[in-house]
Amino acid sequence: MMKAILKGFSVVAVSSLLLQTVGCGQSPVRNPFAGRQEPKVGALPELSQARMAPEASIAWTNTSLSKQEYFTKLRPFISEQTLYGADHSGKVVALDIQNGKKLWSVNTGRKWIAGPTLCNNQLLLTTKDAMVVALDPNSGHTLWETKVSSEVLAPPSGGKDIVLVHAIDGSVTALEAKAGKSLWRVDQSSVPSLTLRYSSSPVVNGNTVLVGFATGKLQAFDINSGLMEWERSITQPRGRSELQRMVDISADPIIVGNTAFAINYQGKLAAVNVQSGNLLWERELSSYQNIAADQHYVYVTDTSHNLWAIEQETGKTSWKQDALHDRYITGPAVVKGNVVVADRGGYLHFVDSRDGHLLNRLNVKGKYYQEPVSHANGVWVHAQNGKIAAVQLKDGSTG
Repeated sequence: MMKAILKGFSVVAVSSLLLQTVGCGQSPVRNPFAGRQEPKVGALPELSQARMAPEASIAWTNTSLSKQEYFTKLRPFISEQTLYGADHSGKVVALDIQNGKKLWSVNTGRKWIAGPTLCNNQLLLTTKDAMVVALDPNSGHTLWETKVSSEVLAPPSGGKDIVLVHAIDGSVTALEAKAGKSLWRVDQSSVPSLTLRYSSSPVVNGNTVLVGFATGKLQAFDINSGLMEWERSITQPRGRSELQRMVDISADPIIVGNTAFAINYQGKLAAVNVQSGNLLWERELSSYQNIAADQHYVYVTDTSHNLWAIEQETGKTSWKQDALHDRYITGPAVVKGNVVVADRGGYLHFVDSRDGHLLNRLNVKGKYYQEPVSHANGVWVHAQNGKIAAVQLKDGSTG
């Protein structure tokens, strides 16, 4: 059975949709919206006055990687003092996060589509032809590769010598980290005929694996056996058309303490107990981008590109920042008490986590579709043209 995949979507402009028809193990064969122009980026909004704004500057840039395809999950991964990045041409690089100098680089010739992530001392990526590949993080040498049931659009994850993969056919596969041997696989009984061309990565919490699916369900599995522990429907599909009934959980669930937060497209943001799956609260809010959290709030960029802060305990709105909606901002990151988003016009925006005021912005040039990566006192962004930029925050931040 053929499956239609929605790629490059926008709730405000149908002309920005990129529809693809995909068969099992096949490449996309139809793209009727190819070549359509993206919406024009709006003017920069005014900044808040008389505020202690974070002092941000570009520490370094690196252009080792090539141009990326749109709306994928190839994004940098930082471990200690090393940043790992990859592009669609098959290149993988390791950079020193202090100065951007190249530690190593390999050109595999593969069509990377998601990753990299570092797990079990292995660098994990996926390809367009449904391969999961593990590289040595010290050299880029290939350790093993395994073919799974279909294309994987979400970075792999894992724990306890297990690699976890969520494929676009709805399956979740556990692989042995040592050699990539399949340990167990869970298939969904039904997969929507139309889904977003984004998938969520499995999230590990002890012996429990949380996965959000295109059906709008959040499920918990035992990491060793694959047996389902509980299931929670975040949103039930509604509407007459397949487009109206799309409720994908394409953002990675996040866990704070004993609470998991999950959000879906055309649906809800929900808080559930990690151990039982019991619903703590839910509220109407739609997003396909990754969310972020600190000790008090969950931060969400919705499908209209507004930025929200939601109270973790109650689900109530703390603030909403809508001045950036026509800048087409990414999902958020949190660094030194600030919420940071990038936009398609090349800017990083720093927002006060306490009340949502715009504090500062920095022109890092390029188009950004993936959320910034935060680490210590800085953020790193990966532009669509392949450039990676490191931005350092100095004294004066709200943190």
